[in-house]
Amino acid sequence: MPPRPGSFRFPPPLEPGDAVGVAALSGPVDAGRLEAGMAALARLGFDPRPARNLASRHRMFAGDDASRLAAFHELADDPEVRAIFFARGGHGLLRLLPGIDWNRLARVPRAWVGYSDLTPFLLAVVARLGLVVFHGPMVATDLARGLEAEEERSLLAALGGGGVLAVPLAG
Repeated sequence: MPPRPGSFRFPPPLEPGDAVGVAALSGPVDAGRLEAGMAALARLGFDPRPARNLASRHRMFAGDDASRLAAFHELADDPEVRAIFFARGGHGLLRLLPGIDWNRLARVPRAWVGYSDLTPFLLAVVARLGLVVFHGPMVATDLARGLEAEEERSLLAALGGGGVLAVPLAG
């Protein structure tokens, strides 16, 4: 049953030292960029935990559908993982949406961070789990290239429960 309108909640705030997962539900991940992005997560104060398929490649994906989904569920089953960032976007997530076990994901409320191809997944988290999600940096792209100081402050504030950017709408 979907959450009632207005009943959305923020995931528990992240703290320095918290474990954060890195998942790849879409395209393959460049090893050098992944390493740089994982190092950036560590510099931000987190303990990055990679999904087992991050080095996999099957055609234009980070592994075949079954292995991407299994690696994702394994990461989501870890109660120590307080947030899951996505390595990159691309394409291929829509094929996996019907196989996502939402009951497993509901067991541990956590932050979900990504954009692009991950947007349908993020919207499903909001609709099915009632959690606020974060349209934020991907590990092997944005974090690998480095965030501007304001981007970093905003990300840490949002994930730490210190507030999010609010933009008033005209009208």
